[in-house]
Amino acid sequence: YAIVLLLPMAVGAQAQYLTKDFDDISITSGGWTTQVVVGSDDWAPYNFGGQDFARITNWNGTSNDPSEAWLISPPIDLSGATSPELTFINAYDFAGQQLELQVSTDYFRQHGHRVDLTG
Repeated sequence: YAIVLLLPMAVGAQAQYLTKDFDDISITSGGWTTQVVVGSDDWAPYNFGGQDFARITNWNGTSNDPSEAWLISPPIDLSGATSPELTFINAYDFAGQQLELQVSTDYFRQHGHRVDLTG
């Protein structure tokens, strides 16, 4: 699966600011990082059915452990963007709180203002 940020241009073309497809089996290539906030579960590369993607699980074999971990993109300069789009594929199979997508203009580790995005 890929995480892609697209920017519509005047003639219908789109400029690509960032893409991450995990085909290199690396979470941190291209400047991506992770931050474990609660628990010890972290994002890791995974392959299933010939598809490479990032995966996180808090299943310990009998129950879910408390967990919060972030997959963080490198900074993206959108100062010239007028209508940027964020496209990604998400799948989950668990009971509990849904995954959240957040954007920050001043992120540094866990500090900075974050805004939840909704689909």
